[in-house]
Amino acid sequence: MRPAAKILKAGAAVCLLSAAVFLASGGAALPCPPQAWDIRMTITVQGEYALEGRDGASGRYGMRFVWTGGLEPDDEDYILIQRGTKLEEWRVEESAVGPDGIRLLTTRDYGVKPELGVAYILRKDGGLHLNFLIRGFEVPRSRPSEAFYLYLPASAENTDRPEGLNYALFLQKGSNAIVLDDPAASRKTQEKSFHWTWFRRSGVLGRDPALFQMNRHEADVTVVVTPRADSGPRTGQARG
Repeated sequence: MRPAAKILKAGAAVCLLSAAVFLASGGAALPCPPQAWDIRMTITVQGEYALEGRDGASGRYGMRFVWTGGLEPDDEDYILIQRGTKLEEWRVEESAVGPDGIRLLTTRDYGVKPELGVAYILRKDGGLHLNFLIRGFEVPRSRPSEAFYLYLPASAENTDRPEGLNYALFLQKGSNAIVLDDPAASRKTQEKSFHWTWFRRSGVLGRDPALFQMNRHEADVTVVVTPRADSGPRTGQARG
């Protein structure tokens, strides 16, 4: 058994023993540290993309994901429990210039939606690092022959490389490291917010006149970790 696991289990045993002693003597039970936590993560994204050049196309979009789960100790690590993912908001507008004029697409006729995947949480460097990725799709939807991949937010811990691109290399501002405090160190609910801007613009090889692919978004992530009510402090009435 690893040392951290011994400490965790020994601490729980001491807490239970203390509670029994205090209750038997007419006192109030000592508060026991929680052994499980609820997690709620909200990811809000605002972005735009464009195929820049003659007869170009551009789009703007917004989304909000809410992910819920749980956290339970596993020796010196934690187990991340996934409960649900909901795309609470998704809106997009795209316009493209063609021989017949301007073509407009809205959310109703866009055809695809982003997908959020949460992989794991890792204890590292004194914190808990959350791993997630929002998977994109090909844009512009109205120009499939010249479409390119729409990159959407990913956390620093994520090592997936859609289309072979290292997402972290194109961060403009802020950090996508989603790092939480170890919940076992405090009885309080913790709430943390993260923000970053991502931008990439690249030329399409072999095109004359020049054609560029532009991809930009801003991400806001809020994570709330709450001790489970059924694992909170045990209390007792002191007898006079």
